[in-house]
Amino acid sequence: QAKEEAASNAASSVESGRRFETYSGDYDLTYQDGGEVMKGQMSIQLTNNPQLNGYTITGVNVDEDGSSNVIDGFVHYTGEAWWVDEVESGQDKGLRVISAGKFDLENNNFEGTWKASSGRGGNYIKFDSTNATKTFESSADASPQTLQEMLNTDIPTVYGASDAEIPVVSAVQDVEAANGPIVSAVAVPPPQATAVASAPPLNATPVIPSVYVPKP
Repeated sequence: QAKEEAASNAASSVESGRRFETYSGDYDLTYQDGGEVMKGQMSIQLTNNPQLNGYTITGVNVDEDGSSNVIDGFVHYTGEAWWVDEVESGQDKGLRVISAGKFDLENNNFEGTWKASSGRGGNYIKFDSTNATKTFESSADASPQTLQEMLNTDIPTVYGASDAEIPVVSAVQDVEAANGPIVSAVAVPPPQATAVASAPPLNATPVIPSVYVPKP
């Protein structure tokens, strides 16, 4: 139920502040338990989970019931949160406590309630941290290249090297037939040409292939 309420509240809340990549802090807390005020301390770590629009939560809690570990939970980007911790030792070993409420991660505090599997429950009176640390995802400049920047880009042009010869196609008289001479075209292959990517020579002029046909 706490999980569903947190998700519902997150859907109707507005996200504030910049998203963290990681978050950690030691929280001092006081809480009501059967008319009494108890104290404890909880170490919390949050890890960004963009697929779920929030942070996974882990941590260790030490209070009047002993030491407990967070075994499940989630914190939405809006701060709406819930988690379950389980006592690992002492006379209350195996006791589970679910906490639900809202984090203010900009000011490092939490407001909410707790309820144990034994049926006890109450409000958190104080739940804040003075040593929280945060890391952010580094973002590189991914702005697209402008058209002018594309036009100014120096792209090398391929020119034919000076030792490259242009093939000459010549027409050679073959044999005479009844209807007139038959002319066959023979292509003379040049030596192997090489291509060099460079700037054009200062006095470069284009080389245009020519066709020579001898008179019959």
